[in-house]
Order: sequence, then C-alpha cells, then structure tokens
Amino acid sequence: MSATGAVGREELLARAWKQLRDDHSVVVTGPAGAGKSTVLDALARRAADAGDRVLRCAPVEAETGLPFLALIDLLAGLDGDPAWAQLTPSWQASLAAVRHGAVPPGDQAQQLVIRLAARQLCRVVARRRPLLLVIDDLQWLDPASEQVLAFIARRVGDAPVRALVSQRSASAAAAGTVAAAPLTADPDRPDGALASPHAPPVCPPPVHQLSLPPLSLAVLRELLIDQLGVVPPPATLRRIHATSAGNPLFALELVRALARLPQPPAPEEPLPVPDRLRGLMRERLTAVPAATQQTLLLVAAAARPTGALLRLAGRRHASAHLATAAELGIVEVSHGGVVRFTHPLLAATVYGDAPPTRRKQAHAQLAAAVTDPIERARHRARAAHGPDEAVARSLIRAAQVARRRGAPAVAAELAQAAADRTPQPARAGDRILRAAADALAAGLCDQARHLAESVLANATAPRQRVAAWLVVLDATSQALPHAEPLLAQALADAGDRPRLQAQIRVRAVTKALMEGELPRALAEADRCAQLAETAQDQDTLLRVLCMRAVAELSMGRAEVAATIGRAQQLAGELPHPPTYHGPRHLLARSYLHQDRFEEARAELTPLIAQAEAAGQVEDLAALLRNLAEVELRAGRCRPALAAAHRSLQLVEDADLSTGPVLSVAALAEAVGGDPDRARALAERGVALASADGDQFSLSRNLHALGLATLMTGETSTAVAALRRVAQIEARMGELDPTLFRWHADHVEALVADQELTEAAAALATFRPPASRLRRRSVLAALARAEAWSLLAQGDAAHAAGQLRLAAAELTGMPLEYGRTLYALGVAERRRRRRTAARTAFRDALAIFEQAGAAPWAQRTRAELAAPEPTGGGELTTIEHRIAELVTAGATNQQVASALSVSVKTVEAHLTRIYRKRGVRSRAELAGAFATEQRIKGFS
Repeated sequence: MSATGAVGREELLARAWKQLRDDHSVVVTGPAGAGKSTVLDALARRAADAGDRVLRCAPVEAETGLPFLALIDLLAGLDGDPAWAQLTPSWQASLAAVRHGAVPPGDQAQQLVIRLAARQLCRVVARRRPLLLVIDDLQWLDPASEQVLAFIARRVGDAPVRALVSQRSASAAAAGTVAAAPLTADPDRPDGALASPHAPPVCPPPVHQLSLPPLSLAVLRELLIDQLGVVPPPATLRRIHATSAGNPLFALELVRALARLPQPPAPEEPLPVPDRLRGLMRERLTAVPAATQQTLLLVAAAARPTGALLRLAGRRHASAHLATAAELGIVEVSHGGVVRFTHPLLAATVYGDAPPTRRKQAHAQLAAAVTDPIERARHRARAAHGPDEAVARSLIRAAQVARRRGAPAVAAELAQAAADRTPQPARAGDRILRAAADALAAGLCDQARHLAESVLANATAPRQRVAAWLVVLDATSQALPHAEPLLAQALADAGDRPRLQAQIRVRAVTKALMEGELPRALAEADRCAQLAETAQDQDTLLRVLCMRAVAELSMGRAEVAATIGRAQQLAGELPHPPTYHGPRHLLARSYLHQDRFEEARAELTPLIAQAEAAGQVEDLAALLRNLAEVELRAGRCRPALAAAHRSLQLVEDADLSTGPVLSVAALAEAVGGDPDRARALAERGVALASADGDQFSLSRNLHALGLATLMTGETSTAVAALRRVAQIEARMGELDPTLFRWHADHVEALVADQELTEAAAALATFRPPASRLRRRSVLAALARAEAWSLLAQGDAAHAAGQLRLAAAELTGMPLEYGRTLYALGVAERRRRRRTAARTAFRDALAIFEQAGAAPWAQRTRAELAAPEPTGGGELTTIEHRIAELVTAGATNQQVASALSVSVKTVEAHLTRIYRKRGVRSRAELAGAFATEQRIKGFS
C-alpha cells in the first residue's frame, strides 16, 4: 500500500504543501468519498515531520449541535504543553471551562474571554514553531467553535498560524449528501487564492482552494492495486470508473460488491450497487413521485436520452417529470436536450431497483423509439425472453455497424449478446469467436481469452477449436513461457490441415522472434509460408512474410527489401491489409534503420490514423511506440514523449504487456524528460520482459536503464545494464547495430567507469558489423565514444579531431550531433582552447533546446557556467601529489592516510585543483592530468 494512500493525488499534494510552506491556509474541496481526509492526513503528517505543531479535529454531522466540541478536540492536542502556563489564570480557567463543557450559554463576556484566551494560546504555541489547525469536514463544524476559530483567524496577526481544512463541495448533492456552499476563487489573486467573502472565516488569510478532481481510469487502476491488491479486467474497470464517476470510495465499494458475486454481470447488466451506497442513492430518490420514477427508468436504460426520445417511447409527460427530477437534483438537462443523472450511481440504483419485467418493458419502449441500429438492437435484445435467432441476427448486423464505426469493444459486446441468444450451438460458437476477435482488436485480452476458452470447453470441430486456440495465443501477448503448450495443443487439433497449421505456425514465428532466436524464426517462417501457399491462405502468407522481414531487418540481411516488396504486392491484392503487421509498418522500420526519419514518419502517420479509426488498441499502441522512436532519433523529444506516454496509457488501460513500450518511454524520458523517471520506467520494463521471456524487450529496457543511469552519473549501474545487453545480443547472433543503437552508450559508460580496456575491446567488437553494413551514423557515434576514451587517456587533441569528423556525419541526427558537440567542448576545454570550447557548448545547447532534450541542455548549461581553468594557478607540491594519487584511483581517505592529512584537507585541495584545471570530476581530472604529463614528456 502506498505511503500516504493518496494515490493519484501527488500533484495536488505538492501544490498544497507549497501553499502551506508559504504560510497560506488551504481549503481542500470535493464530494463525499473523493479522498479529502486522505489528503489532509498526508499533509498533516508531512507538516508534523517538518516540525510544525499540528492540532486536529474532525467534526461529524450528528454532533454539530454540541457547542465547542471541535475546539475541545483541537485543545486536546495541547495537553501538557508549557504554553498553558503562559496564559493568565482567568484565561486558563475559561479554556478549562470549555474543555469540561461548563460554559454558560449566552454569557457574552465569557465568550469574549474564551476567544481572547484561545487566540493567545495559539500565538504562544506559534512562537516556538508554526501552528497548523486541521479541520476535516468543515461543513459539520459546530457554530460555537466556528466563532472562536474565526476570531483567531481575523486577529492572529503575523504569528505563523495556518488552517488546513476540507469542505464538501456542491457536487456532493449528486451522491445523496448535503452540499456545502461553494467556494469561489478570486480571479485577481494567483494560484487559486479565495476572495475574502468566500474564504471560510476559520482560515487565517491568505486562503487557497484546491478541488479534488475525479480519478482518471489509469489512476483508479493504480488505486485498486494499492488498496485491494487486485484489478478487474479492463472492460469491468471501465464500467466501474464510469459508474463511480472517478470517486475513489465509490469505486472501492463497487469492486468489493463485485467480488461478492458468484460470477460477474453480463455487459448489458448493471453493476451491483453496494448497500452502503444504495442507501445514499435511495434517500435521494424517495422524494421522486412514482410517475417520474418510471420516466427515470427509461433515462437510466437509454444511451443518450432526450425529452423527445422519452415522449416517442410513450412518456407523454416527460418534460414535467424531468423538471421535477431536476429540481430534486437527480438529473440535469444539457443545452442540447440530453438528460443525464447527476451521478452515475443514481442511474445504476434506478435501473437495479426496477423489477426485471419493468426493465424489459422499458427496453421494448426504447427499441420502438430509437433510430440508431446499434441502440435498437441492444434494446431488442434486452427486451427479449430467451434465445431468438431474429434478435441474434439484428445484433450481428449491429456489430458490423460498430466495427465500421471503429468501435470493436461495442462490436464484441453485441456479438457476445448475439451468441447468448442464438438457439443453435455451433452457430453460437462462431459468434462467440467473432466476439473474441473483436475483444482482441479492442485490447480486451482477458475478455477475449474467457470467450475463447468457453468455446474450447464445448467445441469439437477442428476449425472452431483452432480458431479458439489462436485467440488464446494472441491474448497471451508477450507472455512467452505460456505459449509453448498452447501451440502444441493447437497443432494437435489442427491435424494435417495446412490452412490451420499455417495460422498456428505464424504465431510460432512471432515467439521465436521475441525470444531472440532469429535463425529459428527464419526457418519457422519458411515452413509457415509453404503451408499458407499450399492452402492459398493469402492473409496468413502476408503476415508470415512480414515476420520474416522483421528477422531479416534485425539481422541486416540484404534480402529484406525483396521480402518487403513481395509483402507490399500481396497486400495490394487483399481487401483489408493489416496495419501493424503489414508491409507499410515494415517499410517505416526500414527507413528508421537508414536514418530516413521523415519517410518513416510519413509511413506511420496514416497507419496510426487507420488503427485509431478502427479502434484497434494493440495496433495503435504499437504504432505510437514506433512513432516515438522515430521522433526520438529525429531529435523531437516532446513529440516522442507524447507518443510514448500515450502508447503506455493505452496498453495499461487495456492490460496489455507494457514491456516493449516501457523501453521507448524510458529512452524518451532519459534524453527529453526526467532521467530518474526514465530509470523507474526501465526497471519496470526489465522486470516485465524478464517474466515474459521477451529478449528483444529485455534488451531495449536494459539499454534504457543504462542510458538513464549514465545520465545521472551512476556509471557502475549503467555498465552492468549495458553488459547484459551485450550478452543478450551476443546470444542472438550478429544484429544490425541500427536496431537499438546502444553500442556507443555502452562504450561511454565503460569509459566513465574507468574501464578503458573493456571499452577498447567493445569498440573492436562493434565496429566490424557497422562497417560491413555501412551504418555511418553508428560508426560516428562509436567514434565519439572512442574520443571519450582518448580524453580519459589524456589525448585531448586527437579526441577533438575525431569529434569534428564524427560531428560532420551526425548533422541529420540532432541528439547525436549535440552529444558530439558537447564532447568536443570538453575536449577543447582540456586543450585550454576556451573560445572553441564555449562555441561547441553553445552550439550543443542550441541543438538540445530546440530538440527539447532537457537533461542534456541542463548538463550543457552547467558546463557553460563552470569556472574556466585559472591557467595561472600551477599546482602546488601537495596538490600535484593529491592529483597523482586521485588519478591513480585512490579514495579521499586513502589520499589522506598517504599524506598524513585530514580528509577535509584533501577535499579542499581537490576543489582548488578542479578550479585550476577546469574540470568537474575525478574522471575529467584523470584525463586532464594525463594530458599535462604527456605535454611535459614531449617538452
């Protein structure tokens, strides 16, 4: 469970904490169940940890009439505090009377003494440390306490006394609770400061309001994992999110209610409303007249209810009924006439409380009134009794409409409903498989797997069984350890039928690719292609050709162009060629290998639009991942980050394997965002890819981890990660170095970690394949890495010359070009060529800023701001000796022991040595010192 329990509220907590640190009071608003108390708890704990004196009260509705109860709770936090002794005896007595409930009502003089005493007590406490008054659920504060606290707020002066309060917002009415008066922000004051007429009087000014927004779907998923340790399937999670309106308490209650059911409700059935929430909803609905409730049932049953639709469905007085419901805060009517409940739980309660016969009648009325074919089919199905082939056919036609509209999740729901109403079992099995295929397209893997397994439990025909196995295989996504037995069972069911065998073996090709067994992937692809050609299965043949091209591209095979060409020709003959698994995507990957970024983007952009229009979640996420990689290599960090994080959001929402996209998101963060966040993403990706057995994804995430930790100076961690990449790819055989481009980063990490011998060996290994394949940009990046090695060895002149040559090759790759200019700046500074160094750094900074490469820009600004070498400062005898020992690898403690001085003395001398030589680290000092010794030797 999270440290604070405030999942998804991190940004709001940071804003609130900033306001509190700036001596402002903070009001946190939101409906019941939004998490206000959790936020207050987290902030109060943080304030206490920071040394504040925190006094708390949490008034409740039942005790609002008890005078001074909240003040008593606040004062209880000062038991035994020495501040009491600094009050006059009369003031002590007045507050003691409050604490013992002995204040006579209506005694105005006594009321004034209480207020003065409470104010003085707060001032005395605040003299020693800041005082924070925490009031949870301000709307239930008793009037007597409110008057005292308001007096303190108005007259506390400049003492560091602040209030942190929560208040139920007006939207609480939707949840069946009393609403507090809304707070209004003053437009003339920054950061949400409240205008004085609207700020709660108990808060010392200035006062800032922070509203708790509904949780997003992704954050809700994180909350359920954090609080319950489970997360429902994506389709169910979306329904929970919609029904709860993003309210964390309501969502948790819905999940607990679902867990108590023997089986989950069908897609067309309402979610169970827990008794705890149903009571709140029913309390609101008790005032609704019976006739209005009947109209509200149709509103709850319709997808897009309007007054006109309700009248067509037989509710002649719908306008009057809606007006009544709106006055009671049950529904709202938009300017377009669309009616919606003020909270989705009200709709769920109205629908769930209605008898089944009334629900069916409502759906029958709506089926006769709606014009949309999908809605008509849905209502017909929900109004039907038992299996009905005519109803099933109408649902199948509606599913076809949904597919054309790019709504595969809706198509899956409709096809499943059609199967449920199909009298003939074999036909029902085919319709279930159609629903499973739609669910896969929508990224609903758990739902697809469940549907396919239901077919396997009953089907005997090889065609149906193999089709079901294919869905199960595709739904396993990257989970390769589970694929082998599934493939074996599918092949057994396929027998000697070439079409079925080909459809299974194309998945075996994918498995071999992901495991990094490229020669085996090529052999499997040849076998699969022969089977597909024998069966004249053009769709499978196209897919296996594309898989073969992936292997050839990864291995740098020249024949990949011919394979892609053949796939393009075949795709032109098919009515619906695939998006991600098609030749256009492969062509984009090929362009990326050739550093032809504009052409790669031009191929990907229409494919992304096509996948989005069709609602193909998994394909869309994969294409966005590829686009992020293109943008990153093209030096467009902001679009790369946007594409990567959108891809990650899609796969997380659909509960797909996140390993592949985590690597790209981590790489984008490492160079264009936050290296610490990059590390966290990469570590997640490494864990997932390892569990899945996905070697390609593992290699990429390890590269991202290596780059992120290289950026943060954790060179040993970077070297360890990149060594694993080298080991993985060595097992795969010789790969095209443009595949992932980790090689130069590995050499640079080795140099930074002073592993110069290993760096030289790595260069000797990496260069031959890059030379054979004429990968000039890879060779240039390796030349830059070698220049860092030369700098570490003290050969700044040779390094600078090599960097200039490398830069000339990398002008079309902004990030690589900028990194090379940055290295050139370091080399020129080592050579004491100050103007040349600053020119290189400034040019690099301009490139990084234009590319949005924030971490690199920050590093370059630091170099420009660093003090220049003093030049006139020759090293003293002791400084020279310290430099010798440090560059030989001695620690500060070892240097201190060798020279019989303190560690602080060594640190002070090192600071002066760095300043004199214009360096910032031990590694740079080693290079600069070696250069000096070489120059002296030549002299």
